Amino acid sequence: MVKKYKINIITNNLDKIEILFKLNQVVKFMIQEKKLDLIFQSLANKHRRAIVYRLTLQPSSISKLAQENNLSLPAINKHIKVLEKANFLQRKKISTTHYLSLNRESLKTLHEWIRQYNPYWGSNNESLENYNESLKSDN
Repeated sequence: MVKKYKINIITNNLDKIEILFKLNQVVKFMIQEKKLDLIFQSLANKHRRAIVYRLTLQPSSISKLAQENNLSLPAINKHIKVLEKANFLQRKKISTTHYLSLNRESLKTLHEWIRQYNPYWGSNNESLENYNESLKSDN
């Protein structure tokens, strides 16, 4: 009887660990989804994509980015705030000038998300042909 009780305790503890593990995975997934939403929202604008591209080449001052993109300082600052919210940028202030560089973590997050679709890459015809074949085999 004592052994059965111990087994129940161990089983219950394993169940709790499994539940906590699954809950942890769900929370990580939700955090990842929120990060991806911010990343895609920030890249939805051509000016922000241009800023990200420019910063992949080298860091730059905000005023230089504004000049290169034909934007006013208030306009470029709005775009920069969106990119900072998505964790795309790192800012450093030297004297009165603000310099920006790219934080590659957001690009890594985006790359990891895209990489999960690698097995499905191929031509559209291949995808349609595979789907067509699967329909034939189901019938």
